[in-house]
Amino acid sequence: MALSDVTKEAVLETLEEYRALGPDGFHAKWGGSDKNVDYHVIWEGEFYPSKAIVNAAHYKVMGDPEMLEIRGYSGGLKTMIPVLQRLGFDYTEGKVNWDREEMMLALDLYLRDPQPGKTSKAISEVSSLLRRRAEQLGRVLPPRFRNVEGVYLKMMNFRRYDPSQKASGNVGMQRGAKLEGFVWSEWAHQRKKLRDAASAIRLGIETGTQVGEAFSDDLDSDLAAEGGFEYRLHRRYERNPLNVRRKKAAVLNANLPLACEACGFDFEKVYGARGAEYIEVHHKKPIHTVKPGSVPKLSDLALLCSNCHRMAHRWGKLLSVEEISRLVHS
Repeated sequence: MALSDVTKEAVLETLEEYRALGPDGFHAKWGGSDKNVDYHVIWEGEFYPSKAIVNAAHYKVMGDPEMLEIRGYSGGLKTMIPVLQRLGFDYTEGKVNWDREEMMLALDLYLRDPQPGKTSKAISEVSSLLRRRAEQLGRVLPPRFRNVEGVYLKMMNFRRYDPSQKASGNVGMQRGAKLEGFVWSEWAHQRKKLRDAASAIRLGIETGTQVGEAFSDDLDSDLAAEGGFEYRLHRRYERNPLNVRRKKAAVLNANLPLACEACGFDFEKVYGARGAEYIEVHHKKPIHTVKPGSVPKLSDLALLCSNCHRMAHRWGKLLSVEEISRLVHS
């Protein structure tokens, strides 16, 4: 019999057995392990190792509960997941590579304390942040996703790039992702900027406005490249409909035109009805200086035309409205 013969009833029976026996009892009977599991079956809000569950269910369908005929299957996308999909079970997505912003948080932690204990409070906090961030991105998280051990190991990966660690004989983990080297080269010698960047990432996660790599904006792709995560996060604040309405309403209530505060451009004057009540809202403060959950003051928001707004953000360095105005009128 093939894995395609496994039934939903057999998987449900196996899940019940796992729950009754517990992990140690189940694996003592059927083999397998809960260690280094990439894919999990999700059943009634709990996570179960996909390979062990499906293999045991397969043996039951074969009529071989004593496992006299042993068949080994690798767990994963090409074997267990098609079975779970066919039978309508939910499952976690498996390994998720670290992205740039996650590595920046790990590097910031490493540079602040290159010799942390695995149980340190700082590592636990970063682990919690990364799990929260992944949930905001809509991921179904396996139990080990960005756990304390995983964050610690990622930090240790940075040791192989650290001259001070090499000098003392602490070479760290020698195998890792190429992206680690790029992140080290970009940020390790700019610690103040990295601290500010990490603060902005934390702010985005804590306030639920984290935009991350998955939310890059094609329209702003050049600025996103220049300003990175902080630009995207800043734009998320600026596009908040509540902030836009509040600022525009305050200007209109004062019988003032919705004109650019830097160059004076008025969309309605140029484009007529099509441009009526159109203007972009700019957040004056660097995003890492904004307190989590705070509502911006109207004085922190400015009206800018599209050109001045893009220039305010260009090259990853936020210019003030006054600086942009001087450039326009120089």
